[in-house]
Amino acid sequence: MAANKMDFLIITFLIYKEEIETQYFFRKQLYLSVFEDHIFYKKEQILFSDLMGQTLLLRTELGVWQELIDSLKQIHFIIQDRDTFDSLIEMFQLRAFTPNISQQYKMIEKRKHIPIMDDNSSKDYYFSAWPRTKIIYLVL
Repeated sequence: MAANKMDFLIITFLIYKEEIETQYFFRKQLYLSVFEDHIFYKKEQILFSDLMGQTLLLRTELGVWQELIDSLKQIHFIIQDRDTFDSLIEMFQLRAFTPNISQQYKMIEKRKHIPIMDDNSSKDYYFSAWPRTKIIYLVL
């Protein structure tokens, strides 16, 4: 937003500048997506440590989650592009990470989504704008 090149940002950190208004926007939470016959199906929540030694399906476009995934050395990942991931999730009973936002898609309806409760398993997003950006507030 420096030098007035952008009117607003949606980011994962707060901006502390008097001339920029920042508000909480939403939280993205990671879940483990499993079918009914999985050993974790009856759990209400899990930790990353519960997943040690497990193999999970994951999409290639990780964005803000890439650093976290890279740090999870004890969990094995099968990483696929979006179309392949979607096909595999629909055809097989593979475990997968899903954020709360992805749960709106019908392919995941047949699964239970168990929240991962580690501190780094959620991301808060903030909306930051110059006060002069009046039209942006229609989005909120």
